[in-house]
Amino acid sequence: MDDGTLAELRALRERAYGPDADIFDDDTAFRRLQELEHRSLARASVSTVDGAASGSLATLVAEPADAAPAFETPVDAAPADPARAASGRDVGPAAADAADAADAADAADAATAPAAATAPAPDAAVDGDPAGAASLPDEPGPARRRLWLWWALSLIATALVAALITVWIMSPAGRVASLGVDDDVPWPRDVFGDAPDGAELYEDFLGITPVLLPLQLEGSQPPAPCIYLITTGDAAGFIAGGGCSAGQFPATAAMMVGENSPDRLREEYPLGSSLQFVLDGSRVVVYAQTP
Repeated sequence: MDDGTLAELRALRERAYGPDADIFDDDTAFRRLQELEHRSLARASVSTVDGAASGSLATLVAEPADAAPAFETPVDAAPADPARAASGRDVGPAAADAADAADAADAADAATAPAAATAPAPDAAVDGDPAGAASLPDEPGPARRRLWLWWALSLIATALVAALITVWIMSPAGRVASLGVDDDVPWPRDVFGDAPDGAELYEDFLGITPVLLPLQLEGSQPPAPCIYLITTGDAAGFIAGGGCSAGQFPATAAMMVGENSPDRLREEYPLGSSLQFVLDGSRVVVYAQTP
């Protein structure tokens, strides 16, 4: 691999294993990283063989000239090298060592060639080789698995935080009742006059009756439902005006428990408690918060 390719491999590794890893969002870069990693692996295996051969060669060359040979060749035996026999010259120890070194280099080249020839191609499948199989997966590698794990944990943490926030918000002002429409209660004409189309009375809540009145707020827009609060009973009295719905926001009315609140309400909630009545579809949901 040349310097440009090595620089590219280092950059891709930084994108894959660095603190700001983003290569898993770029399929082209991820495949290029796999290709270069395989080429680097093949190059490393060739370098290992070259290193072993070089070590053997260095050992042969560094051997002392006067060292005793491992095997003695009989004087009258035929020379092992036909070329030397044909030359008819006496070969000294130094020349023999040089020839042996050349033979070792040839052996190293022969060993290197099969290793390079059998090195897997970048896109080739490796069968029966666990190491090769691990280097060519289509499934995410360790870094990618860690990325997915952190992503899943972040979703879980977000859901837990949202749930805790909801509990924290709703616990002090918890939901205490859900009131349906009460068709048996007479319309309070003394408070609102004749009932307009779409008006509703809801079930009593500790002496409080929510009232729904559709009001025309803007020009040609359809009437918006609005919530009001009155005391329950024949002598109904107005307690609190509410809000009207706006888009996705529901109609809402709020009040505080005071000295003039119904007795049943003051028995259940201390003075200074807050109540909120929220229109939820065809029902009114009541929330309460004590001081």
